[in-house]
Amino acid sequence: MPRRRLIPVLMALGLAGASRAEFDARVMTDDLAIRHTRIVELNDTTLTVRHLDGSTERIPTERLSAAVATEQARPALPGEASSGVVFVELTDGQRLLGTLGVSDDPNTIVLEARGLGRARLPLERVRRVARPGAAWRVADEPTDAVLLTNGDRLTGFVASLGSAVTIEPDAGPNITVPMDRVAEVRLANPSEPSPGTLVGDDRGVVLRAQSLRVASDGAMTLTTRPAPLGLESGGEDTVAYNPGRARFAGLSVSRDGGVVALGTLDLPPVTPTGGRRWTPDPVVLDASDPFLALPALHLPAPGELVYPLPPGADRFACDLSVRPGVWTDCVVRIEAIAPDGTRTTLGTPRLNRDNDGAAIESDLPARAVSLVITVDPGEHGAVQDAVTIGQPRLRVR
Repeated sequence: MPRRRLIPVLMALGLAGASRAEFDARVMTDDLAIRHTRIVELNDTTLTVRHLDGSTERIPTERLSAAVATEQARPALPGEASSGVVFVELTDGQRLLGTLGVSDDPNTIVLEARGLGRARLPLERVRRVARPGAAWRVADEPTDAVLLTNGDRLTGFVASLGSAVTIEPDAGPNITVPMDRVAEVRLANPSEPSPGTLVGDDRGVVLRAQSLRVASDGAMTLTTRPAPLGLESGGEDTVAYNPGRARFAGLSVSRDGGVVALGTLDLPPVTPTGGRRWTPDPVVLDASDPFLALPALHLPAPGELVYPLPPGADRFACDLSVRPGVWTDCVVRIEAIAPDGTRTTLGTPRLNRDNDGAAIESDLPARAVSLVITVDPGEHGAVQDAVTIGQPRLRVR
């Protein structure tokens, strides 16, 4: 199981004017605690926040795991979806916005990238090409796929991509479709996050930054390395991105270890509890934030899940909630299992109509191998005992 995860750090600085100097946000530090606060300032070394009680705190950036603003980035400005503009998502998580050009090499696409100029990108480094407004993230595809605007889906091997896309299907002749009839092209190139800081603006551009400065009105100055983007640099190690009217939307840090979202791990089978012979399968809920992905788990009825832990996991946190009702009553038990089978309880909150939520933040015992989440029915039986496990996350060192 890979330990590298993309750990988003989002601060949407889209302000109405320079007079607004603070931003409502949720900030997660390296102890996995998430606090509702206001962002005052960010620089290379320190994030300054103002808490709800009026106190300020300076958080060293090396302690920062994530910060999510209340205003989210929008994927494109109005009208761009019908102007021939596309975004190109690379396997390393970078995203460019622009118009496709003509390439003399079928294995390379040419993009007139906004704020950067002409980019020549090998198809093997491209993961998606889609219109602005498409889903922010999709699962890796087992084979290339072309999704048409009328809902049809073609699969096979994408042979070329430009003003039209040519796909070689598993059977039959090649099919060429003009790009104005294409909603999205997905290539079977798996995601390969690499260490570094990804910075996004409110048009959906995401670049790996070498330097970054954000002004009080959200305008930003950013430099990036040209080679991974196929940009001409005149021999310079970095090139400047000109965002125009776009504003800073967020940044994410990818590092070894860090935070692992429990909802991104394989979902284990559920075992019924409370004397039941069957229980419905849990559901992984999509994370709505494009930068901070901590999918929730929903258990429709009492049951138990046992997750194998990634090596190096040393802390767990989540938020528990139920929909309060007359018959709502259950006990949620979170445990960690050591190699010798010893169980350590991290928390056992009882949830009902008078106490419909709880937070768990706890260190794991050394060398823990499994995390157990159990929902037991309360005094009314399994009547209204659906539990949502919000933002379940592990710290991995």
